[in-house]
Amino acid sequence: MFMGMGIYPKLERDIPGIDPLAIDGKGLAAEFFGSLETEGPASPFAPISEMFSINPEDAADFAAAEGVDAEPPAVTWHSAGDGMQAVREALSRLRDTNPRSRAIGDLEQIEKVLEAAARAGVRFYLTCDMP
Repeated sequence: MFMGMGIYPKLERDIPGIDPLAIDGKGLAAEFFGSLETEGPASPFAPISEMFSINPEDAADFAAAEGVDAEPPAVTWHSAGDGMQAVREALSRLRDTNPRSRAIGDLEQIEKVLEAAARAGVRFYLTCDMP
């Protein structure tokens, strides 16, 4: 169901030299959604689950494609510092419970983007895309 989908951070504004879209995010997506469904708050991904939002234009396009007349949700931006804390907690949980997880590399890349965002004072949200 989530095959080919990737999770990455969307930055409030561009940061020179930082490309969040370079993050594949597929390993994270493959494990993230199933784990939350089966494990709930005990999931190693629970710390980052509140960091998701969707671009209103993408939501409107999706609703139109599905034939649904719906008001797009508002974007919820998060501080990069809060994001780094959540990503580091998820990484710690994963390293303890599943050190061979494919999501670890994606989370490490997201952590680097959020470190740059924190230095630049740029907010973010996590989102996903479909190929």
